[in-house]
Amino acid sequence: MDPILCTVMPFPYNFIPKGWMPCDGQVLPMSQYSAVYSLIGTTYGGDGRTTFGLPNLNGGSGSPLSVVAGQGVGPGLTPRALGQRVGSDTVTLTEADLPPHSHSLSVFPEGTDASAAPTAGDTWISTGANGYTGTPVQEATSFAPGAILPAGSSQPHENDQPTLGLVYCIAMQGIYPSFD
Repeated sequence: MDPILCTVMPFPYNFIPKGWMPCDGQVLPMSQYSAVYSLIGTTYGGDGRTTFGLPNLNGGSGSPLSVVAGQGVGPGLTPRALGQRVGSDTVTLTEADLPPHSHSLSVFPEGTDASAAPTAGDTWISTGANGYTGTPVQEATSFAPGAILPAGSSQPHENDQPTLGLVYCIAMQGIYPSFD
């Protein structure tokens, strides 16, 4: 049975079936694929004068792999238009992305049992929500290099959800859909 023209389906093959093309965002001539153009127009690219684009779900053409999302609106959902691309290929986390939190710093003189409660005359300081405050330590305390430096390099990282590799294809031959 012939598919409906412009049907998009995932395939588990390492080849493209006859009558289908990969959904890799390629730009095609309108004159050669007029029936397909009449259904999808320039929703996925092209200039609308001589070319139109196919959906890009497989990556290719310099673009990363896309995740399929339904178009339309729903309660509590972000409206999505047909052909709208959203999201980003990578994410760079900043301090603003982290939940509010704090770190405590405890400085104890050499030989002090840090797990014990302080006693009168102890000369140590602990700064924290449940810490003790005593007489500040007069001796210098050294930390290992890098122990108190900012971490990370402010470089973007991939932000992929779990995925399964399939090839998405669009039917370039088939039955023209009726609009009854």
